[in-house]
Amino acid sequence: MKRILLFIVLLMPFVCGYSQDTTKTIPFQKETIITFSDAETPNFEIHPTYPYLKDKFRWGYFNNLTILPMTASGYVDVASNEYNPIYKWSDTLVLVMHYTLGASIFVPIIKKGRHSLGINLNAGLGYQIGIQHAKGWRGLSFDFPQYLYYRNSTQKTDYSVLLGYKYTIAPLNYKMPMIAFQISKNKSNIWSFYASILGDKYYYYLSNNTYKPALVIREFGISIVLVSSLD
Repeated sequence: MKRILLFIVLLMPFVCGYSQDTTKTIPFQKETIITFSDAETPNFEIHPTYPYLKDKFRWGYFNNLTILPMTASGYVDVASNEYNPIYKWSDTLVLVMHYTLGASIFVPIIKKGRHSLGINLNAGLGYQIGIQHAKGWRGLSFDFPQYLYYRNSTQKTDYSVLLGYKYTIAPLNYKMPMIAFQISKNKSNIWSFYASILGDKYYYYLSNNTYKPALVIREFGISIVLVSSLD
């Protein structure tokens, strides 16, 4: 009998120890599951958003590469004999290349969800050179294109349609309505493609008190706008 009692006394610490370990393990497992659930569920987003797609006041600088196709018109001697000239009205395609570096700001006025309306103001300094039928054409230019824009942001990219007016001070000044399309896939740069809607014109004044187009200036080009914003 004494041996049995001694065996029970020696066995009790192991039994109690196993019971205490089991009691601690179960609540620890339950607590871990609850903590994981509480931590992860509130932060889960079915439709993630990207902060750079939210329209805000932005500024930066742009690099423009522009081609100016011009139609030069006038009377040309088409005769092979210089003593008997034959004049004919003719149109000639003139090409001028224009590089500009300038500053740009975007100011949103109306914002609703992923849609926004605003203004885009620009000013730049450039240089023009002739590349076809424009020998000697070169000089500084000052560009002032101003736009109204509509911007649509999506989860991976955003794009804008711009409509505005541009005034350029150059060897030949010109002004014209413009349209542009912009696309961006990150927060630091925008690719812009632009073109004139109508060309600007210079005229001949003829002796019969009439006018005839002498030069029609149009333009199209590509630009990269490097931007920053107020977060």
